[in-house]
Amino acid sequence: MFSSKRIVGCTGLLFLLVMLLSSFSQATTHNISIVDFAFQPQSDTINAGDSIRWTNNGAFPHTSTSDLALWNSGTLSSGQSYSLRLTLVGTHPYYCAFHPSMTGTIVVRPNGPVFSHWALIVFVLLLLITGVWLLIRRRSVIGVRTN
Repeated sequence: MFSSKRIVGCTGLLFLLVMLLSSFSQATTHNISIVDFAFQPQSDTINAGDSIRWTNNGAFPHTSTSDLALWNSGTLSSGQSYSLRLTLVGTHPYYCAFHPSMTGTIVVRPNGPVFSHWALIVFVLLLLITGVWLLIRRRSVIGVRTN
């Protein structure tokens, strides 16, 4: 039969596993629309590993060109898109090569552990199940004893 210490230890290990599995967010694609002579939104904050997709929804050609020469979309005609996956943490300003007054900024933050509310719910459920199991086990052991 399982000892109380073993059950509590297994519950702790299950909690750590749930935390590990829920600790990294999934990669997301963020959309930036180029309308008239502006990037919308002009600034966006993403996690490292996320993607950005610029779509030219205007009538004039535009680019998305990094100030730091990290990327250059080339000419985006009306309806065309350019996607980029960013992993370098930091602030990345960019502009349109045809219209230098059109600027934008992407802030890339580290993609580290993010405590999920689901992990907390699972942990509480595991604690409840363990507590009920220990209570039932203790009562059954007490009921079997003879003097």
